[in-house]
Amino acid sequence: MMNGTAARYAHLPSCPLLLLVLALATAFALALLPSACSSGSDDGEAAETQTTRYQEPEDGTASEDEATPEDGAAPDAVSDTPDSLTLTADDDGGTFAIRSGGTVLLELEANPSTGFAWEMDDPDPEASLLEQVIDPSFKSDDPEAMGAGGIMTYTFRAVDEGEMVLRMAYIPPSGGEATKTFEITLVVEG
Repeated sequence: MMNGTAARYAHLPSCPLLLLVLALATAFALALLPSACSSGSDDGEAAETQTTRYQEPEDGTASEDEATPEDGAAPDAVSDTPDSLTLTADDDGGTFAIRSGGTVLLELEANPSTGFAWEMDDPDPEASLLEQVIDPSFKSDDPEAMGAGGIMTYTFRAVDEGEMVLRMAYIPPSGGEATKTFEITLVVEG
């Protein structure tokens, strides 16, 4: 006769190899996920992190509540530059910083059914500090309605340090003048 716990799992195979494969698959999947602790939550709200910076008091003495290493050396500076940015039309005209290797998500209103498309207006694509890492994705404002507008999301990775202007233009299918534009200054830090 089995106890309650053993009976509950009796239908599962008791194969050590299967358990090893499941453990390895879980470990691999977790290694591929971005760190949830440093990049914020899926709903756009930044995760709260606490950093303690070393500041030398004006009189040259350290108070007991200041965080200092035991050897008396100042701790390494902690960068406030984010690993990821999500930008929308509300951010047009702004200046933003990101770490090299970080991800920039650009979410702009669009309606692909009209033939209009956002295009990067970059006079020197070879000198760009960004590379598009996946194809743009579209999320309809009303999935039930044919031809409804929505949000087009572009995903870029900051590949080099420096400063650049990111310009996007909403181009009609005929290729004429842009009907909307988006422009920000992006500073990529090491």
